[in-house]
Amino acid sequence: MRDFAAIIFDFDGVIADSEMLADLVLAEELSRLGLPTTLEQCYARYVGTRWDEMIARIEEGLGGPVPEAWGDQLSATMMARFRSDLREVPGAGAFIAALGDRPRGIASSSSPARLALCLDVLGLARLSAPTCSAPKWSRAASPRPTSSCSPRKDWRRRPKPAS
Repeated sequence: MRDFAAIIFDFDGVIADSEMLADLVLAEELSRLGLPTTLEQCYARYVGTRWDEMIARIEEGLGGPVPEAWGDQLSATMMARFRSDLREVPGAGAFIAALGDRPRGIASSSSPARLALCLDVLGLARLSAPTCSAPKWSRAASPRPTSSCSPRKDWRRRPKPAS
């Protein structure tokens, strides 16, 4: 492998097929809420939007407010589905493992809790350090290409050795 300072992986769609699964859960939960939604409609209406924008669109579709506990219920359902159904993009874990102790990190638009759960479910938590979660660092739905998610020195840390 050529020499490099560090490699930063996008999580969603590169390491795991998490976005499609999350959107499927969202479509199912919206349908349960009384707003019938297909996966394709979910992509068209909500992908790339901030939480507050998504809620506004849902409330417009419902013709009224979303129940107060719905966000927590959606999150719990999504985390449960990740535990049972999340799959690695074929070869991603092997590629990361082949990097040995070379510095690397993972960036995601997922929350820190969701990203940590997903890495744990996939058995990749020990292979990655550090992570960047856009919601932790930015109000935008996705991080700006020029934004820095954490101090550069953090990205030079090496992953923990296998135990």
